[in-house]
Amino acid sequence: MRIDFYILQTETDRELFACRLIEKAFQQGVRTCVRTSDARQAARMDDKLWTFRPGSFIPHELGNASAEILNKVPVVIAWTAVEGDFELCINLHHGVLDDYAQFARLAEIIPADPESKALGRQRFAFYREQAVELHHHEV
Repeated sequence: MRIDFYILQTETDRELFACRLIEKAFQQGVRTCVRTSDARQAARMDDKLWTFRPGSFIPHELGNASAEILNKVPVVIAWTAVEGDFELCINLHHGVLDDYAQFARLAEIIPADPESKALGRQRFAFYREQAVELHHHEV
């Protein structure tokens, strides 16, 4: 398992940065699950994927859709665990996901504010204890 920490150096919108990662994964054919803190954040991500860049189209669905639909889309946005064959998970939750180990890759996006950085350090320490492959990217 590989976990990439993207450390935002400015007050960049975390969700907008996530949209860019989702777009890159989609272009590479990587099936992606986006895990949010709650249904409201999932709805915001749903909206942002339609509007973050003119001309961009990323087929996606919210995690409360039927399993038949969820198995057909390349990107699923969910606020709870979702079964599926996902290579990448983008964690927008502020904690470690209970099912993080089911993904081949996990992306953690850490905003520039002190509280988010502290929470990110806690997750980094947890993952290090689990002996997963960690990568750090200054954005």
